Amino acid sequence: MINQKKIELKFWLGILLILYILPMRAQLTLPDVVEGEYFFDVDPGYGHASSITFSQSNTLNLNQLFTLNSFTNGYHFLGIRFKDSDENWGMTYTHSFAVDNSTMIDSLPDITAIEYFFDTDSGFSIQPSIVLTPDSILNLNNIFNLSALTNGIHSLGIRAKDTYNNWSQTFHYSFAVDNYSIVNELPNITEFEYFFNTEPGIGNAAMVALPPDTLWDFSHIFDLDTLPLGNNFLGIRAINANAQFGHTFIHSFTKLEPPVLYNLTGGGSYCEGSTGLSAILDDSESGVFYILFKDSIEFDTLVGTDTNLVWNNLTTGTYTVNGYFANTPHIYELMNDTVFITENPLPIVSISGLDTIYCVYHPDVSMTGTPSGGTFSGQGVSGNSFDPAMAGLGTWNIIYNYSDTNGCNNADTIIVEVDVCSGIPTDNFSHFSLYPNPTSGLFYIDMGFVCKSGQIKITDIFGRLIFEKNIENKQFLNINIDIPNGVYFVEILFEKEKRVVKLIKG
Repeated sequence: MINQKKIELKFWLGILLILYILPMRAQLTLPDVVEGEYFFDVDPGYGHASSITFSQSNTLNLNQLFTLNSFTNGYHFLGIRFKDSDENWGMTYTHSFAVDNSTMIDSLPDITAIEYFFDTDSGFSIQPSIVLTPDSILNLNNIFNLSALTNGIHSLGIRAKDTYNNWSQTFHYSFAVDNYSIVNELPNITEFEYFFNTEPGIGNAAMVALPPDTLWDFSHIFDLDTLPLGNNFLGIRAINANAQFGHTFIHSFTKLEPPVLYNLTGGGSYCEGSTGLSAILDDSESGVFYILFKDSIEFDTLVGTDTNLVWNNLTTGTYTVNGYFANTPHIYELMNDTVFITENPLPIVSISGLDTIYCVYHPDVSMTGTPSGGTFSGQGVSGNSFDPAMAGLGTWNIIYNYSDTNGCNNADTIIVEVDVCSGIPTDNFSHFSLYPNPTSGLFYIDMGFVCKSGQIKITDIFGRLIFEKNIENKQFLNINIDIPNGVYFVEILFEKEKRVVKLIKG
């Protein structure tokens, strides 16, 4: 066993210069690699390992990334993967290595030579060897002569030696040779085949056709539902237009127990102006993230607590929930059921047939509420009638309240003033008339008698004085006022008597 970390690590990093013997063509513009990450021994999940950052078009020296001083003696493995600008992760490459701290010294020995062989290992120090200069970079692509290899599958074995004549473990790489397909234009990849856990043999795995010059999202191809929980591996290899198979790539992965499916309830309809409704997940698991989607857009996230989860104040929309574990955000489960929430508008409510001022002796007034079916309330109200005498002197809120079939409630309110109107009416005003009413501005008053001394006032609905004039020895009056359209009150004062008439300008 080699017992120097530097020898192990430098060697396998050099092996990352992979020989592509099988002719395959890539004509698509692929996204840039923008980020990497690595871990030792335990895979924490995509996006959660130690980050590797770099600039575009730069060469990355992985030797400077890893610190192995804290590792215990024995075998370990390194995992490394990269992500492109489309947020897609590549496969995870793993490499096993041995650690032996018993022979660690201040200065680690240099790698002085490597040796390699094809297909058959004849033993240490017998294979073709390459002398190495310390601190140099070796391009393995320029070393191997493959012209003597026959068509078919072969393996390359390679190992390194340090200044103490200690040999590393032997690394093996399988590849295919086909000398007949070396032509000016390489054949297209036309299909690939894949398998899980058991190699069925070349040509016997599940086959998928690939149209030329297309970019495939393999995540939509593989059905993982039938795989057992725990560790699994995927094998995949390509086939070109000459019916030649490429190297078989193996990717190990772990299938975890998906989140438990729970039921999403709640929703319904609410009335305009309220705070909305709730969606309730009837249970949850600790360590699981539950994403609430509104109209297929991520809306809010809650963490499982082993009890139900509640989202409040939700407005109009369609709601669903996905659950996933923190270390596997790409593996999620859609919770049962969908919640629908709608907002109902408030009904438009109004009161008609009711003025804003009445004399206390005025007879009952019949009111109409729209829409029908609501209820009137307020001082002096009985059913749909308003009785000024029962209300008494003062200012009162007369309210019509209506609820529609959705349970949405609205109301209209008219403020009514009940006035004493100064005395009991006599025959003096029995023939009083005001016309035309409504008026465009000019109107006439017939007192019904000759008023020796009195006063006329016009006020708006807020009690503000608009017009005032004294009356002396007159029965007929013509008044022309320039006022905005609306409702006004004409008040005639004669001795201790008063007459109030509503005037509509419009």
